[in-house]
Amino acid sequence: MATYKTPDVYVEEISKLPASVAQVETAIPAFIGYTERNTFAGKSYENKPTKITSLVEFEEIYGGAPPIAPTVTLNSVTNAVEEVDLGSNTFYLYDSLRLFFDNGGGKCYIVSVGTYAGSIGIGEILVGLNALKREDEPTMLISPDAATLSPTDLASFQQQALKQAAELMDRIVVMDLNNSGDHDADVQNFRDKVGINSLKYGAAYTPWLNTAYPKVVKYRSLTLKKGSSTLSFRNLTKDAGIRDYIDNLLAPSVAAVSGITTAITDKALLKGAEDSIQSNFIALVEAVEDAIVSNNGQDMSDAITPLLKLNHDILDAIKIYFEGLPDPGADPSATKYSFKLKTDLDVLGTDNDLRTLGQKHADVVSSLKTNDVWSDNAFNIDPTANSFGTTAFKNRIELIFKNPALTINANGEPAVIAAYKALNSDVAVTENALEAAKEIYTALINWLNDITNAAMSYEETFDAGLSEISGAYKSILAEVGKALNDCPPSGAIAGIMALVDETRGVWKAPANVSISSVINPIVPINSKEQEDLNVDVNAGKSVNAIRSFTGKGTLVWGARTLAGNDNEWRYVSVRRFYNMVEESVKKSTFWAVFEPNDANTWVRVRAMIENYLTTLWRQGALAGAAPQDAFFVNVGLGTTMTSLDILEGRMNVEIGMAVVRPAEFIILKFSHKLQEA
Repeated sequence: MATYKTPDVYVEEISKLPASVAQVETAIPAFIGYTERNTFAGKSYENKPTKITSLVEFEEIYGGAPPIAPTVTLNSVTNAVEEVDLGSNTFYLYDSLRLFFDNGGGKCYIVSVGTYAGSIGIGEILVGLNALKREDEPTMLISPDAATLSPTDLASFQQQALKQAAELMDRIVVMDLNNSGDHDADVQNFRDKVGINSLKYGAAYTPWLNTAYPKVVKYRSLTLKKGSSTLSFRNLTKDAGIRDYIDNLLAPSVAAVSGITTAITDKALLKGAEDSIQSNFIALVEAVEDAIVSNNGQDMSDAITPLLKLNHDILDAIKIYFEGLPDPGADPSATKYSFKLKTDLDVLGTDNDLRTLGQKHADVVSSLKTNDVWSDNAFNIDPTANSFGTTAFKNRIELIFKNPALTINANGEPAVIAAYKALNSDVAVTENALEAAKEIYTALINWLNDITNAAMSYEETFDAGLSEISGAYKSILAEVGKALNDCPPSGAIAGIMALVDETRGVWKAPANVSISSVINPIVPINSKEQEDLNVDVNAGKSVNAIRSFTGKGTLVWGARTLAGNDNEWRYVSVRRFYNMVEESVKKSTFWAVFEPNDANTWVRVRAMIENYLTTLWRQGALAGAAPQDAFFVNVGLGTTMTSLDILEGRMNVEIGMAVVRPAEFIILKFSHKLQEA
């Protein structure tokens, strides 16, 4: 209360309304698993929970799908496919994320615990899980990759995830089962090993899903086995025409695609196996920008040098690659194709955009001539000692770098790099040089992409052609494709929860909803078989079924937590609703900490919570004809607290809610009625 001493008119604003509850988000899963890379732009993302909002954002940071390199075991007599070993393609985070977004998901967290270069291990996954303890926003814990672990290791992850959910009380665990090929055994192993602690925070779903994401299996990534022997498809067939097709067309196209990677690797354009040229470039640009901020001449010279060298190395890699390509040969008589990649690349030198870039670059070079160290050919990169072999191909380089002449110093570096080392750069010079380097890099990367796409187009054409002329090859690819499409359901379930929360509310059970981007469950389950999944007479560990229905598609057909025998926490929607209300009220009541523990504060707290619950009741989340039937909020001396509680600083608030529950069993009772007229 202010003390007034000077005569005047004073204004006081008196707060009469209670604070309001800000509702937390309910469907933000955290995906734990393996990615193509976990470094980006010089920054490590390993075991660092990172929020993303789209698949495009994920691919920018973490890369794409795992490589497809299956090993197919064939029957020694009939050549029929007996077994498909997916090898490194047993990483499921990427496809699970696609299912999440396709089924209604939005924001999520990614915890990359390793890359595709390694193998899935329980230790790495548990480290990723532990990293999520420090994140407040996630509301679901998911690890599709953990489903490939042994039953014991999978249970270890699930137990630790349930423990974390119970401690934090703001998230649930969406669980996958193993996919060993014996569904009944997978269910039993899950129930035997998951334990009995904190089951109300978990929900399990089965079976795995056959996704609608086509996978391209290429000839170069396919390994065939007969018994203990490994063989190529060429050696499997005795058809001379097919062998000729492979030798003259498919094999050279495969070598052309691999040659790009080899050329880039030989020039050390990647900082590490998990890094990309793009992230390397971004890191180098940032280093130059930092040097410009420091305004130190030597720092700027040292920073710009590796950026210019990167451009030169990309060009050199392209030169090496081009010179290694086979010359076009005559069309094999048995096919309608020919391999003319070198001819195609030779005529890629007339783009108008490159001519424009060349002029821009010449203008930039001209503006840099503020020091006598610069000369007309300072930026030209066309080593005369190593001709590119053809005029048209050479012209493309001249378009990018404008002038044809270039001198090479004793260290094998282009003159521009030596010039930069000798130049005590100022800010203006370095800024202009940075812009020039960016333009050159963009042109080179576009060119490299053109070359890569041209090579891959040949490989795709010839790969598809082999399927057309060889029924055996086509049948092998079909069997491999079936195995590649299998995916744990947790990602799709998380997406459906997000969709239902958005359209209906978290209190609506995420069930009787169709799953998008899915062909069917890999194991068909009927009503009789679901009985034992839905109701576990031994320990109440309900497992939610995903089923196919004629005319309806693939539906989520279960809504229970693992605490299936618990009348309070049986349903997923009830558990998630309580998580939402508890977390929302908890965060919105922080203002009351250290407030006077008296009736004025109690009234404000009670009014705040009652207003929030009344809103939820009106939305249909709470059952009751009137608010007093749907919930209660009690706080006060003699009601929820004793005098000792107040002396010890405790304010006890009791909240009860009649949450709506799903109608799981709808019984229609029919009877005969006697005729009365």
